[in-house]
Amino acid sequence: MNKQTLGEEITKLRKQHFLSQRQLAEGICTQSAVSQIERGQIAPGVDTLYHLATRLHVPMDYFIQVMLEEDMEEHEALITTIEHLSSEQKFEALYHLLCEKMTEERMACFWMSSYLKWHYHLAAYQTKRVTIEETIRLLKTLHDENKTTVQSKGNLYDRILNSIAYLLATNQQYKESLYYYDKILKNDQRSSSVTSVAPDIFTIRVMYNKSKTLYDMGRVEDSLATIETGIEKSLEKENMSLLGQFYYYKGQCFETLDAGEEDIRECYQKALFFFELLNKKLYSQLIWKHKGDYLR
Repeated sequence: MNKQTLGEEITKLRKQHFLSQRQLAEGICTQSAVSQIERGQIAPGVDTLYHLATRLHVPMDYFIQVMLEEDMEEHEALITTIEHLSSEQKFEALYHLLCEKMTEERMACFWMSSYLKWHYHLAAYQTKRVTIEETIRLLKTLHDENKTTVQSKGNLYDRILNSIAYLLATNQQYKESLYYYDKILKNDQRSSSVTSVAPDIFTIRVMYNKSKTLYDMGRVEDSLATIETGIEKSLEKENMSLLGQFYYYKGQCFETLDAGEEDIRECYQKALFFFELLNKKLYSQLIWKHKGDYLR
């Protein structure tokens, strides 16, 4: 049982939620007990662990997994590499890395097994080793077979759903795709603890994906409403990562709805501003290529 790692994780979560040891302990145990737990001197009882997990907004199973997992630092380093390759769309390299790293030891860890399988299925699809229909089926099976509280670590449960929804939309199964996006957005119990993608940012990404799906369905006014909510959420959370894409699709919606030329131009100008600010060169090139008349 890894008491030291558990203590470090509780300390990290407590600080993320801006709680003192006294505030965390209130009604659960003594401040001294929390101090000893965080230093790895004692392991909390089951009841104490449950109440600590509740106050720190993570499933109790997550803490159990932390205590049982001996290679947490190694796993976190691997996750960082996987997330980087995925964000850079280096799917061939990602596929081969996963083939190498999906060892029996790692697959014995419940959460890590789900995480690796998720990325493996996506990488296999992106490298054309598996059809989109088969990938959707595999991800649905992975999601349904592992629908437990442990999977909520790192928001994995919802991230798998988001991948399913995205692939369904790509396959023009729009209604089912929207069902999954709405299911994700209704979930307000996401953990803020162990994810490379912060919960609020993940929500914004889902909003963007949903707005694209609505636009592709021809539900332009609904798409525009979702875009406005996404922009508002982005500004509220001071996150610019998807503002360029939101404004681009807002311009698309305005064009479809025959809005005024100045309104359309303003959207594309804002989109270009954020693409250039964030050094998204490909997006900048595409907007000049396809919407250059509005930008000149």
